Amino acid sequence: MMLKRNFQLETYLLSKNIDKMEKPKLELPRFITDSIKTNKTSLGLHPSFPSGHEDSFLGKLLLKRYEEIVRNVAKIHNLESNKKDYLIDRLNSDLHECRLIEKSIKPELEKICIDCLSIIFDLNESIINIDCKLVDKVKVDIKPNIEPLPLEDCYFESIEEIDSLEKEVYKRRMINALIQGGSVRFLKEYKLVVDKLYDLNQRLPELYYNIMTLNEYLTFTKEVIPSVHALAGFVSVNFSNGEPKITSQGLIFPVLLFESIKGAFEVVSVIGLPKSSENIEYVIGKADFLLAENWDRRLGVGLWDLVTKNIKNTDLDLEIFSKLISSDVDTFNKQLKEIFSNTKVGNTIIPNIEAEVSKNKKLREIHNSIKNDEKQSYFTPEELIAEYDIDEAVTTTSVGDYTYDVPAFGDKESLDRKNVIKNGQMEWNIN
Repeated sequence: MMLKRNFQLETYLLSKNIDKMEKPKLELPRFITDSIKTNKTSLGLHPSFPSGHEDSFLGKLLLKRYEEIVRNVAKIHNLESNKKDYLIDRLNSDLHECRLIEKSIKPELEKICIDCLSIIFDLNESIINIDCKLVDKVKVDIKPNIEPLPLEDCYFESIEEIDSLEKEVYKRRMINALIQGGSVRFLKEYKLVVDKLYDLNQRLPELYYNIMTLNEYLTFTKEVIPSVHALAGFVSVNFSNGEPKITSQGLIFPVLLFESIKGAFEVVSVIGLPKSSENIEYVIGKADFLLAENWDRRLGVGLWDLVTKNIKNTDLDLEIFSKLISSDVDTFNKQLKEIFSNTKVGNTIIPNIEAEVSKNKKLREIHNSIKNDEKQSYFTPEELIAEYDIDEAVTTTSVGDYTYDVPAFGDKESLDRKNVIKNGQMEWNIN
């Protein structure tokens, strides 16, 4: 039987002559459009979204990402069918082969992961403490919250404090989505080390592409209920003693790298939190939860693309992100609203931040040159969190909740259309 490289997927004709042909209309899965209409995504009616156009804004955003993913699936070699069961079997088959190959070269792959992080973010282990591990099963010391914590024992000074913290929760929710989206885009940078991967085993780069691409597609076609018992990856950032430590785990190399990239983002994201330890703990407890992460990733890629589209020097992406989220919550929401609405003002915000960041970087380089200190970089965690009341009790965690293990793609779907996010963002009880 002749195996087909390209095939008709979700009524979307993908072929070498696609630019010359009229493309059938690609539509988002029903559960996604229903979730948008009922504001049951991880961001709800976020104050940064264009006023009165949330449905169409998110719909176009997700459709563009979905089209990209479908095109990527069509590039996978020897796909015989577009049926979901077949794709799940193919994913698990490739995953099994991948893990067999990786079994004897885990130390080498862990070293490559750290090398890739060093290249992407200009950091090394003398600047920040990183522990990357390929594991047979992801084990977590601190279990991630499934839903927002109720925190019923919190006592507030006033309604103004409650309103202020609610805004901070929304800000953190958006930051989490941008972290997911930015990490997806940065994951492509593993091409910087693809020669090392190829030298270890010629089959690995193709397997990595297949697994990651099929996984992304299936998370757009299935309404998955995440489980802490079937994780593909995990990262935690502990801020004890004022020195962040990134601890990441992954079942396979690209998952490990993805979680490690998220860890680097998490270190920087501290600058977007309130400054008191009590408020930080409250905001993280309300904003960081497992049920949100699939939606954060679906939405986050498009949101990240909108934020970074006007950046000229992509080496400054992380620093620009840091500067953007350091604004007070009202300024943060206003700036993003301008950017997402594609206004003239919005199209100047990131270039202005980039100019400031670029100037500061040059000043740092001059300062480092004078001090003859080659270890200095943007990642100076002690300075970054110096103004924050952070202790060992404050730890951020993130998980690879659309795991590559069988439960993620063979689990029961939400046929009764339960809320994807049980505590809808506009209905959180923060009292």
